[in-house]
Amino acid sequence: MAAKPSKAAVLVKKKVWLPLIAPALFNNQPIGEMYVDEPQHAVGRRITVSLMTLIGDPQRQSVHISFSITKAENNQLLTQMHGYSIAPVAVRKMMRRARNRLDDSFVVKTQDGIAVRVKPALITRSRTKSSVLAHLKRQMRTTIVRAIAKLTFIDFMRDLVAHKFQRELQDALRKIYPLQTCELRDAHIETREKGLKNILTAPPAPAPTQPPSEQPPATPAPETPETQAPEAA
Repeated sequence: MAAKPSKAAVLVKKKVWLPLIAPALFNNQPIGEMYVDEPQHAVGRRITVSLMTLIGDPQRQSVHISFSITKAENNQLLTQMHGYSIAPVAVRKMMRRARNRLDDSFVVKTQDGIAVRVKPALITRSRTKSSVLAHLKRQMRTTIVRAIAKLTFIDFMRDLVAHKFQRELQDALRKIYPLQTCELRDAHIETREKGLKNILTAPPAPAPTQPPSEQPPATPAPETPETQAPEAA
């Protein structure tokens, strides 16, 4: 009678819980745990944490910060900030009657060359004309592109978390029309090939007009006495 073939031994790796560490922007605090069998397998994954949990402010519970895992080191998973977003329900609650809402979505580049998709949301204090909204949208795009081009990605995210970027944007746009709300409902690193092909750039700033140079008035030529013909004798 032939012997039965032996079954190969199946090796099962034991999974462990590894802590997730936030970047320096949030003081390298632990933001959760992940159950993995191999730490390197977690690199590239993304997680989302409420801003209320990160800074302890209940008023920011509708804001979410996304992180991507970049490295496994010393039995810890290190992360970097990937994006900033506001819950859609919170954005809808900002809208009231007899007002206009202006949404947009485009890709810009930071000072350190990172492509970022931003989705601003503006709400006016009252209803206005479509021509004013069109002018507001053009100026909003120009202001955002020029502002982000002067910031690194980390500085941009820091200004969003501190709500500094939104305040400065509202101050720049209120010259066109008063705004009730000026928010960025989403801002994250753009990785899609389609988005990377359509990066928005700001138009060149107009050259400053110089006043015409004043030239001294021309001095009149000295008058020469007219010569008279001698009288005939």
